[in-house]
Amino acid sequence: TQSRGGLIWIYPGDPERATVVPIPDTSAVDNDQWFSFCLDNDFYNHYSIGIINGMDYYHFHLHRRFQPWSEIRLLKLESDEESVVGEYEIITTTGRAARLFKAILGESGKDKVVESLKVSYFYPHHLAEVGEKLKVWVFFLPVNDRHVKAFITMYVKASGIQRLWRKPLRSEE
Repeated sequence: TQSRGGLIWIYPGDPERATVVPIPDTSAVDNDQWFSFCLDNDFYNHYSIGIINGMDYYHFHLHRRFQPWSEIRLLKLESDEESVVGEYEIITTTGRAARLFKAILGESGKDKVVESLKVSYFYPHHLAEVGEKLKVWVFFLPVNDRHVKAFITMYVKASGIQRLWRKPLRSEE
């Protein structure tokens, strides 16, 4: 186990590889420009299902109600023995989820927002990045072949989240 960026990182695989596999570099979000939110969840399926869903953003049509984009296009997909990286273009237009997503990105009021979405998986970590405005780290901890714990940390660039909760300043009398 190692600590970085206020998180404790563990490697659940072969103990011999634990010192060789690098922990994610979170230095880009280790400053006051980012807000972070954590969520821990249990999923009752094989952990590979979470990884597949985390890499294949076309599957979001199954989650229509929560899907923030109206169009998605795969631009690039690469893999090697250690990782898989996909790059998408996403277009966000209308709908409740789209309005919230645009607000988080600091793009409220725009009819259409086009962003890059990069997803990376390198065991045991998953990272999704929307431009330079949103980063989501997911660590999957298999409990058994039908149960996985997911530890999710979302980082949002402060400019977007501040606009989402902006309130008028009150002068003290």
